[in-house]
Amino acid sequence: SSPSAASPKPAAAAGKPVLTFEKLVQDFGRVSDTATVTTEFGFTNTGGGTLVIEEVKASCGCTTTTLPRTEFGPGDGEAIAVEWDMIGAGPQTKTITVRSNATPPILQLKITAFSVPFVSRNPYMAQFGQARRDVDHRQVIQLECQDPNFTITNVETTQDSLQARILSPPKDGKAQIEVFLLPTVKWGQYFAKVLIDVSGQLEGEPIEHRVEVSAAAFAYDGVVLQPTYFTVGHVHPKEAFEFEIVVSSPTQEPFEVLSAEVVTATIDDIRVEVRAQADGTTRLVLIGDPEDYLGPLQGQVRFKTNLPSDPDRTVNIVGLVRH
Repeated sequence: SSPSAASPKPAAAAGKPVLTFEKLVQDFGRVSDTATVTTEFGFTNTGGGTLVIEEVKASCGCTTTTLPRTEFGPGDGEAIAVEWDMIGAGPQTKTITVRSNATPPILQLKITAFSVPFVSRNPYMAQFGQARRDVDHRQVIQLECQDPNFTITNVETTQDSLQARILSPPKDGKAQIEVFLLPTVKWGQYFAKVLIDVSGQLEGEPIEHRVEVSAAAFAYDGVVLQPTYFTVGHVHPKEAFEFEIVVSSPTQEPFEVLSAEVVTATIDDIRVEVRAQADGTTRLVLIGDPEDYLGPLQGQVRFKTNLPSDPDRTVNIVGLVRH
């Protein structure tokens, strides 16, 4: 690992604190995603007044910081201890924001690493795409472990409509997991996880590790949506907005949207219009004005088609009203 250059040292103003770090960046290089790495960011008050550290905040819950005290006279110093539980794969960067009564009042420290998975998977997640609800959908995940003698101790999922099993047991560091989506999956956007517990060794040390494989799908009967919910995004007060979803039939079966309405919303001036298109699709157009409202723009739209397989469907509204 290699530290960066120290923070700049401005000329000390009489009676004012100056926060000077020995380094601003720590690079840990290549690190296994099973590891926890630590470092310290030493600092000194190089000014003439009392330095008060008001807040030390990491950008991720995987990173914790410790600072034994918060007030430092001229020439006094301490070190912020950092502990980072490695997650993910590839280049990783986390920041630690330090607020104080010095000038500037905010400094950012940075920790970086290249995370090497103990168990890699291909594909990285199970993407089922648009999935009809009346059939099973299956996908095989290839696992490859740094330990050629690793074992799989447990496989489970976070939802009953997603199942998984060991298709090929571990051999020479490789295994296969079959993931399948059941017809019991609910209509609409779907997310779940496969949790795979493995045991092995890394550099002579025993490893108990959990691999998480995300699964995503849009489960449908008669029609599908693109996008799958009203993503309004950021809008300003008193600024009218319009956002649409395209309703279509993957099987080209003719259909009609019989009705659509906003059933809940955090603003009053909002409605949905049904606009049939010449290409056989239908657009659900969300129209609204937040007026003086500030905050989350949320709600639901319910629509119904004339297809027997499609009862009333509910679509979420997601956005934010801010200046």
